[in-house]
Amino acid sequence: MGLMQLMPATARRYGVSNPYDARQNVHGGARYLKFLIDHFGHDVHLALAAYNAGEDAVERNGGQIPPFSETMAYVPRVLKIYQMLRAQPRTS
Repeated sequence: MGLMQLMPATARRYGVSNPYDARQNVHGGARYLKFLIDHFGHDVHLALAAYNAGEDAVERNGGQIPPFSETMAYVPRVLKIYQMLRAQPRTS
């Protein structure tokens, strides 16, 4: 639901009472992503896979990216966008 595509349980877990309120949604999604990055030992690939497929799916797959076609496409796509954004010069 909303910008960060939060599942209802995840929204509740991170205190998002209105997942369609952009501010709440992004804050909740950012807190969840931070949790996942910490939980998976700062392995951004696994954190992104867990964001997409669920943390349980990553754990059930032995701490690897689950073999779901959507997730296997999602992780490199997000990382590519992230790298492109990092390479852009910052403006004030």
